[in-house]
Amino acid sequence: MSTIADLTYFIGRPFVALEVDDENEGEWTIVLDGNGRITNKNPTQEMPDVDKLKGSTFIRPIFSELDTRLQFGVLDTVNAEVTLSPTKYTMSDPNLETEEEYYPQVPVELADTLPPDPSDERVADGPDEQPEGESENAA
Repeated sequence: MSTIADLTYFIGRPFVALEVDDENEGEWTIVLDGNGRITNKNPTQEMPDVDKLKGSTFIRPIFSELDTRLQFGVLDTVNAEVTLSPTKYTMSDPNLETEEEYYPQVPVELADTLPPDPSDERVADGPDEQPEGESENAA
């Protein structure tokens, strides 16, 4: 039997480390007690301040369609907040029986049908430059 979880699974776990992935630019992982891992997959997402996370516990996640915020602190006092893109982070834990990276905010029925992110291949086409002195409305 596999367990499907979201970030509420990690509530109450102390912060252990912040790991930066040298091979995948922009990826970083928050490691929690028990080797719970939350990995950012968005290369434009700002890395959290490790000094603010030290000595804190994962208090709560806040979900919205625009962002996912992770609050860290002591009891109910928030010391740090980390923002992630809802569909561009993974979570893992040795107690969760997932074989691959698990994207908790991507619906299961869409996970296998999403195409790869085309952002790197996209180029905006601009207007064709016209020679000086010519205009479109010239009569």
